[in-house]
Amino acid sequence: MSIAISLLVAFALHLLLATLPAIADEAPVGIACARAGQGVEASICEHPELLEADKRIAITFSRLRAAFQGEDAASFVAGQKLWLIERNYCANTKATGEFPDISSCLANRMEERAALLEHLAPTHEALMATVANYRFVEPAYVIRFADAYAGHEVKVVGSLLLDACDGRHAASLDGLIQHRSGSLTARFAQLDQERIEALCHQKPFAWWPGRIQLEHGKPYLLVSESR
Repeated sequence: MSIAISLLVAFALHLLLATLPAIADEAPVGIACARAGQGVEASICEHPELLEADKRIAITFSRLRAAFQGEDAASFVAGQKLWLIERNYCANTKATGEFPDISSCLANRMEERAALLEHLAPTHEALMATVANYRFVEPAYVIRFADAYAGHEVKVVGSLLLDACDGRHAASLDGLIQHRSGSLTARFAQLDQERIEALCHQKPFAWWPGRIQLEHGKPYLLVSESR
């Protein structure tokens, strides 16, 4: 994917994230087709099989949400919100080339989610086995479930501030991805001076792709060079 397309996709997801409530709040569930307008929800409403999958997800989510308590309930809601980001990423199918069209992407993502929820037992152990299923994540979520995410390919949302922007750490290839109340160390395998200067100037907000690694028990994102 080109840098220009990556930035457009990142901006679209930024807008999406801004419309979702904070992690601790309730996740939106179920689509009101009368108010769907355009975009992913409209595509779901246009296809009966997708609308049926949405209903399956909504019904099962509501049942499980009532069964989980305390921290488990908060984790479950957080996971649903992260999955909604991934579902809505189907709007970028043409740019990513992962699926032939939006509806096939939605069919894949929604059937996957419906099956997971329908087979998820309302226990702490079963829930913990699913917490690292999400590819679009916030720094605080990765830190909370660091052990589960070790080795996983993800996209972490936030503004990047490189250590090298501070003249005292000019040789560093590390930085921080910051979003809301969380921050996660980001590490680049290599960065040329031009790229460093651009990142320091822009302090870009984006979805940063890479693999979660652990160092002394703490997670960091090894940023992919493909961005």
